[in-house]
Amino acid sequence: MKGGRKAGSERPDPPDVRISELEDVVRALRDQLAVAESAASHSRDAAAHAESANHAKSLFLARMSHEIRTPLNGLLGMLQLLEQSHLDPNQRDAVSTALESGRALLDVLNEILDFSKLEAEKVEIELTSFDLATTVEQILVPAAASVGEKPVALHYLVEPDVPTKVGGDPARIRQILQNLVSNAVKFTESGHVLVRVALGPAFPRPSDVLGMPGDPGPCNANVTGSEDDPLVYLYRISVVDTGIGMNDEQLGRIFDPFSQADASTTRRFGGTGLGLAITRRLAIMMGGTVAVRSKEGEGTIFELQVPLRILGSRNRVETVARAWIAPGSRLFDAVLGAQLSHIGWELTKDVEHAEVSILHMGDTSKSILIRRNNTDGSTRGEADEVSIPCPIQLCRLASALRVSTGKGLHCPTAADDPSRRAFARPTGMLDAGGIHVLVVDDNAINRKVASRLLERLGCQVETVDSGQAALDRLATTPFAIVFMDCMMPEMDGYEAARRIRSEKLDSEGRMAIVALTANALPEERDRCIAAGMDDHLAKPIDFERLWTALSRWSRREQARNVA
Repeated sequence: MKGGRKAGSERPDPPDVRISELEDVVRALRDQLAVAESAASHSRDAAAHAESANHAKSLFLARMSHEIRTPLNGLLGMLQLLEQSHLDPNQRDAVSTALESGRALLDVLNEILDFSKLEAEKVEIELTSFDLATTVEQILVPAAASVGEKPVALHYLVEPDVPTKVGGDPARIRQILQNLVSNAVKFTESGHVLVRVALGPAFPRPSDVLGMPGDPGPCNANVTGSEDDPLVYLYRISVVDTGIGMNDEQLGRIFDPFSQADASTTRRFGGTGLGLAITRRLAIMMGGTVAVRSKEGEGTIFELQVPLRILGSRNRVETVARAWIAPGSRLFDAVLGAQLSHIGWELTKDVEHAEVSILHMGDTSKSILIRRNNTDGSTRGEADEVSIPCPIQLCRLASALRVSTGKGLHCPTAADDPSRRAFARPTGMLDAGGIHVLVVDDNAINRKVASRLLERLGCQVETVDSGQAALDRLATTPFAIVFMDCMMPEMDGYEAARRIRSEKLDSEGRMAIVALTANALPEERDRCIAAGMDDHLAKPIDFERLWTALSRWSRREQARNVA
């Protein structure tokens, strides 16, 4: 073909053509790289802006929390003091109502802070050992007070052979259960609220739960573990109530933030609508779930499933004596029967072979009466009677049975459990032995509240209004404990604590420094400890927690004096 190129005789493009094509490719790649760099820059700017916004929101909430807690501290502190004074019934009712309202306001503040921390992913899950049965008791006992005159009974049931010495985050589990129980009490007008603890299967992937390695193997009722070789099982903790219940539409949004089952403006029950949203997020963070079943008009069941380390076994106990229970509700009999089995007592249907008879007191089973039996099965006189309020605590039940018969085992929820000590209740006017304490706070009302509460606990109290004044006072006078505010002008509590430790103003390391601050965020405790403080109490000051801290650190001082 004329003018054509034979097959196989194609010539390569000239060098200038190939260079031009390469230059086009390079330009295209540069354009793409510029677009990618611009997008990355925008992403970095957006991330930085979001981080700045989150930081600003956190600072705002922390500041607002501090400013709200400061006047609340004065309000609730003085109301607690007034409640313990000599009042007539009408005055006492008015003070109790005001105190309850103030605590409700504090609950709202705490829920907003918790939700904000979860949104900002600032919540961390801890892993410590605790007794699960003790934790449940600590929730139900104060919840019983909120029942008031309603015909509602509170009970808890730990299924047989469920190990209760576990590893997990007791604070978060307590927070979840407190919310579920308080909701159950709020929405139940009659009947009962039951917390039931059961053991589920071994967790399938323990390495995915809180960094716990190893395969726990098949489920076994007599499981046992140790700190070095833990087993991980799914615990099922149910909160069952006979309350108003919910329909399908309400169930569909029950875990949504700022939502409640009753969303109408005329709803009978208050609240932020954040509690269940927080509950679900905390459960997920611990590797668990929260589910709900309900029927309108019949009640609700919330079930928390959470993986926990098993650090001990539920040892089988030998029978030490027998008890006869007066026939009552199936639930109450089942609860009491399970609790008796935990402390070595056996139920019998024959009253003649029982060392004690246990009688229900009232239609709602809010207390029981233990009577020692004669050899013929008849009950003795009132001198051998012991009354126990419900919910029944294992230690109180074991103690009452031991008093009545001289038979019984040591309480399975050990009295020396740290979490139990932390929630012990002061009774009446406690005497701290006149120990010398210093309160450091720039706010006059806060100083008055703290000093009066501490004086009610038997302390000898002095107050100063600044960190520098604290250093000057400590240079001349020894104190057992310093209660230190953190946010003060000129020299804050952190700097004052560091100076106290570095300048040896603490009586050779004997003196405890306890932060008493309106900064309630979790990281605040770490900051206080890093500054040289020993403990952290958030305002508003709670009388029982103040007593707990005072008891703990004064015992350390007394032990060192003896040594």
